[in-house]
Amino acid sequence: MKEQHKKESPILSLLGMGGGGTGNAFGGGAVVPVVASGGTKIISGSYTYHVITSFTPSPERNFVVTQGNAEVDWLVLGGGGGGSVQHSGGGGAGGLRSSQGPGGPSPSPEPKVTIPSGTTCPITIGSAGTKASTGPNGGSPDGTPGGFTLWTIPTGTPIRSEGGGGAPSWDTGAGQTGGCGAGGNHGGGGGAGNKLSPNGSGAAPNQGYPGGSANSGAHGGAGGGGTGQAGINGTGTGGSDSNAGEGGNGHPLPAFPTSTLKPAWPSPLHTRVDAVTNNAYGGGGGGGSHGNNQRGVGGNGGGGNGNQSSSPAGEPGLDSFGAGGGGSGAYNSNPGGDGGTGLVVIKYLT
Repeated sequence: MKEQHKKESPILSLLGMGGGGTGNAFGGGAVVPVVASGGTKIISGSYTYHVITSFTPSPERNFVVTQGNAEVDWLVLGGGGGGSVQHSGGGGAGGLRSSQGPGGPSPSPEPKVTIPSGTTCPITIGSAGTKASTGPNGGSPDGTPGGFTLWTIPTGTPIRSEGGGGAPSWDTGAGQTGGCGAGGNHGGGGGAGNKLSPNGSGAAPNQGYPGGSANSGAHGGAGGGGTGQAGINGTGTGGSDSNAGEGGNGHPLPAFPTSTLKPAWPSPLHTRVDAVTNNAYGGGGGGGSHGNNQRGVGGNGGGGNGNQSSSPAGEPGLDSFGAGGGGSGAYNSNPGGDGGTGLVVIKYLT
C-alpha cells in the first residue's frame, strides 16, 4: 500500500498497535467518526496518530476535534537537559507521562482523555536544554535544563511533562533535577527525577529517574537519568582508573511504535530513530571520560553519547525524543551535547 508523507494527509501503513477509542453513538446506534487535525497525521491499521514535534510548524501545534468525541491514548514528553564540559555528566531526559504507562517507578498508566467535538487543545513542545559553554578548568557552567511540554485541554486538566536536568562540568556540584535528573561528576550526586523544571525541588510524580553519581576525583561523568532507568554511576577516583556512566534507558511504549511514527521526523534523523529499540522514549545522556577511558553510551531512547578526549564533543540527544545530551571529553575547551526537544502523540481508533 502506498504511503503519503505530508502534514494533515493520512500516512497509510499496514502496521497498527496499542489501544484507544473514538466516536459517539447517535440515532439508532450509529457511531460518528472522529475528524481531527494537528501535527503530522498518520493512519496505521485501525488507528490514527497525531504527532506534534519541535519540527511541527507553530500553527499546527494544536489538536483540534471537529467531529465526534475522541477518546484518546496519549504521550507527553518534556525536553532533555544539556550535557556539560570536561568529562562531565550526561543530561537528564525530559519527563514522560502517558495513558500507556508513565516514566519513573510507577507501573500504573494514567487515564485516557476524551476530547469533545468543537474543542481546540493548544500544545507547547518543551525546548532542548543547551550544552554548556566552556569556562575555567574545573569551573565551567552546567548544561541548561530542558523545557516542559504542555498539552492544554480546555475541557479537562492540562498535562505537563517536565524538562530534564542539565549536567554539571568537572566540579563538585550535583546534577540538576527535573523530569529525569542529570548525572553528577567529581563527587557530585545525580540530580533527582520526578521534580519540577527548571532544576526545581517541587514534586512532579512518575515522570522519570535520577542521574547517576561519581566519586570525588573521578575523571568520568555519570549518566543522566532516563524515563525507564536511573543513570549509571561513573567509577574510579583519578585520571587513569575512571570510566563514565551510561545514560538511563527510556521507557518502552509499544502502543506508540517508533517505526510507524518515524515519518514525523525529518529524514536526516531517521537513522537515529531507527536505532531506538523497544519503542523507548526519553533516554538519558552518557557521561564523558578522560583520555581513552570508557565513555558513557546514551540511554536507549535517543540519549546522546558521551565522548573521550580523542573525540571531545558530547553527542546531542535526539530531538523530539526528550533525550539528554552527552558529556564532553577531557578538556574544558570542548562542549557537551544539547538535549533533545519534547514530543506529544495522540492516538485514537480510526
